[in-house]
Amino acid sequence: MHVALHLAAAQLQAAAKSSGSPLSLLVPLLLLGGFFYIFMIRPQKRKLRQHEDLVSTLVPGDEVVTIGGIVGYVKSIHDDFINLEISDGCVIRVLRQAIGRKVEVPDLDTTSDSAGLEGTAGTDDTE
Repeated sequence: MHVALHLAAAQLQAAAKSSGSPLSLLVPLLLLGGFFYIFMIRPQKRKLRQHEDLVSTLVPGDEVVTIGGIVGYVKSIHDDFINLEISDGCVIRVLRQAIGRKVEVPDLDTTSDSAGLEGTAGTDDTE
């Protein structure tokens, strides 16, 4: 027991001597805060800004996908709601925030990079 008290006293004295300035404690805290800002807060803000831009550029006729996976065409846009036509005559009302993404129409480019791949469908390259 006596040895444990000496050991605890020695550790306390060592901690008091090595504490240094309060600035040495502030530097790791600032580095941790910078890490969180760069890798967590900034990307989240960028993602939110991109979603706001997407929703603000929607016009009637755009094909969109909601966060629930419903695909439809924008019929009309109101303050906080968007009317989506999901089939002929079936219109649903969703919140603006529920729009996940806009469906982009793929370009039908006839000069594709598949040149030289004709006739290879039935070949077997395994040995």
